[in-house]
Amino acid sequence: MNEERQLVLQMLAEGKITVAEAEALLDALAEPAAVGSSGEPASSAAAPTPRGYGPAQLVRRVLREVDEALDRALRVMERRLAEQEQREPYRQIRALAGWLERKSAVQTETLRRVDGCLRTNG
Repeated sequence: MNEERQLVLQMLAEGKITVAEAEALLDALAEPAAVGSSGEPASSAAAPTPRGYGPAQLVRRVLREVDEALDRALRVMERRLAEQEQREPYRQIRALAGWLERKSAVQTETLRRVDGCLRTNG
């Protein structure tokens, strides 16, 4: 099994390409090997490579499509996270966290003042 076939199968296993895309890539990779001993193309039932696309171009196209799909998925996740954060319980939790932080700062300052008074009077 050559390196390109392994790459296609690995991309399929990782879910980076679909089965149909993997088939197209594997068919394109198998095309040069589909030449008979007389130098004439052997007949095969494999789907032909789209015009203008060699194996390298197909891999680049698939990788570009995967990259675009990942970008779309990331944008959807960011939008859903933003929507989730806007829901009421999250706003209340953030408000409570802010209140606790301010309260803690006030208590810290009060303790500093008490400590300062004790040192000057002690």
